[in-house]
Amino acid sequence: MKLIEFEKKDIPILQNWIDTEELCYQWAGPNFSFPLSELQIARHIADPDNNAFLLLDGDQVLGYAELNNKGEQTYRICRVFVSLDHRGKGISKHLIQAIKSLGENEYRAKKITLAVFEHNKPALACYSSLGFRIVKRVQNSVQIGEQYWHKLEMHLDV
Repeated sequence: MKLIEFEKKDIPILQNWIDTEELCYQWAGPNFSFPLSELQIARHIADPDNNAFLLLDGDQVLGYAELNNKGEQTYRICRVFVSLDHRGKGISKHLIQAIKSLGENEYRAKKITLAVFEHNKPALACYSSLGFRIVKRVQNSVQIGEQYWHKLEMHLDV
């Protein structure tokens, strides 16, 4: 498996994967609106602080993640997504390990952060197993339908 840079030509992959409003919010928070448009994704990836990647196995796309520069040698893992066809196979762990390694080795990060909604138990377990620790819980950070989602901020000192 290897990471490659996400390019404008890859936008349809995200548009196909993110196929509901709820999934869009879970993936991107308030930063994108559903349905995902080429323009909003292109603008996002054009920002030099947003480093977007695809995880490949041969020519098969397994997942997407970002490592975004927040200044002072702090980077944030954002918008992690594993293709539905490849879930339950440990792909998330490979993806996060690869992104984390990139942050440590190429970007010289001293701290890597991320956020996850508390109800996303598989993601929470993955991040915790890789050394991320919860530093803050935001109660009722967003209402989706009749449910309130609680956001967890997680940090890893490298």
